[in-house]
Amino acid sequence: MWHEPTGPIAGKARKAVKSRTPRTPLPPEWTYSQALERFRHEFKDGFQDERYAIRERDWKWAKHDLWLETVGPEGFRALAAASPAKAAALIEATIYTKSPMLDPRSEIVTLRDALQKPESAGAYFTALADLLEAPEVTSKLFDSHLQALTSLPLAGSGNLEKWTILTIIPFFAQPSRHMFLKPRRTKEIVRRLGKDIHYAARPKWDTYERLLAFSNELLEVLKPQGAQDMIDVQSFIWAITGSDDSAAE
Repeated sequence: MWHEPTGPIAGKARKAVKSRTPRTPLPPEWTYSQALERFRHEFKDGFQDERYAIRERDWKWAKHDLWLETVGPEGFRALAAASPAKAAALIEATIYTKSPMLDPRSEIVTLRDALQKPESAGAYFTALADLLEAPEVTSKLFDSHLQALTSLPLAGSGNLEKWTILTIIPFFAQPSRHMFLKPRRTKEIVRRLGKDIHYAARPKWDTYERLLAFSNELLEVLKPQGAQDMIDVQSFIWAITGSDDSAAE
């Protein structure tokens, strides 16, 4: 039978419980309606705006199409098993984007470096396939994907333990259920809308789970305006937050 701890242990236990107490978000600076107003100031016709399609959605959807066309009906796992080099080439092609979602001087170079020997990336390919094939995104799948990514060999300096590197491939592969996390942009939108995803600089499941919940809530708000998936959620955030993306994120 479990007993209430006493003494120093009890103090630690109470601290642990206290640390898990939900934090109260700051009052919102924007309502959803105000956020939509900012979006329509940028794109008069909202998600149907031709400028929006050109600047935001079309090229991102093209990355998703590239992924689907390359992996084919058998999926990424089969592609990686048949040709690790093709799997690595697909990831490299996916991270080169029209707008700098990854920093070209550090993040893109680091991930390319990690995949220079595709035959050594089997564990990463498997963990990514597990994440994409699972009916539900779970902490175990997230942690396995993170562990496999950060275990890739690096010939030089670099850091793979970054939100951007971790989330960009699932986002383009499955924009119906995965979200891209750009730290500064994400922190700004949740702060302005009075939300809290328990952001941590080092990737962790609690933050990503809360990001997905927040993004799905935002998607439901945006659907009547024509939003379809996380590409539109991410593009909406991009359009109404600042444009000075620092490589230090």
